[in-house]
Amino acid sequence: DPGVNCLLMPPKSAPAKAPAAAAAPPAAPAADKSKAAATKAQPAAAAAAAKSKPVKVDEIKQGSNVLDAILRPKMAAEGLRSSDGVPDMTHISDIDVAGINENLRVRFTRDEIYTYSGTILVAVNPYKFLPIYENDNVGKYKDKKMGEMPPHIFATAEAAYRNVQTSDLNQSCVISGESGAGKTETTKFILQYLCAVTSSLTKWVEQQIIEANVILEAFGNARTVRNDNS
Repeated sequence: DPGVNCLLMPPKSAPAKAPAAAAAPPAAPAADKSKAAATKAQPAAAAAAAKSKPVKVDEIKQGSNVLDAILRPKMAAEGLRSSDGVPDMTHISDIDVAGINENLRVRFTRDEIYTYSGTILVAVNPYKFLPIYENDNVGKYKDKKMGEMPPHIFATAEAAYRNVQTSDLNQSCVISGESGAGKTETTKFILQYLCAVTSSLTKWVEQQIIEANVILEAFGNARTVRNDNS
């Protein structure tokens, strides 16, 4: 079948037939018997060593390349690389831990701190102010599907808000990261967006919701060497 890729292995050679039993030779001295046993053990040890021969790294790489060509032809055709700073890492043809770090680093140097990995938003703390959270940016992401605009926490908040309206079901945003990664600020940005797109709320109510996060944060938080926020 031309649509199926296979790895063909050479056929195994048929084992040689054992010779017919010959007449038993006369009994040998004890020293000759031990010498004969050692001679028989040498071929067995050589066969065991041949079976336990490690696979070469080149053979492993060759097999991995074949699997990549079979399983990911579309992604390989796109040719997106981590060194390009791709906004969605699922579009990178060959991705690993090093590629993820490189892609995030390239985008970080361009002050693009948000990167998608499918529907997951990866945020890198810039440790400086970036003018990307003003009301003008809120309007850009309103009523937009995730992926139509550059990666942003407002896009995630918009997706959750729209799902509440269309499905009438509660939504959850899981914000995880190590100490000092920016979880608290990310929560504030989500609340800021939700308050901004909900026109029925007054400015006073919006401010109360955002400031309530400080009280919620006091429960369950511990002081760390990177963050003294409890």
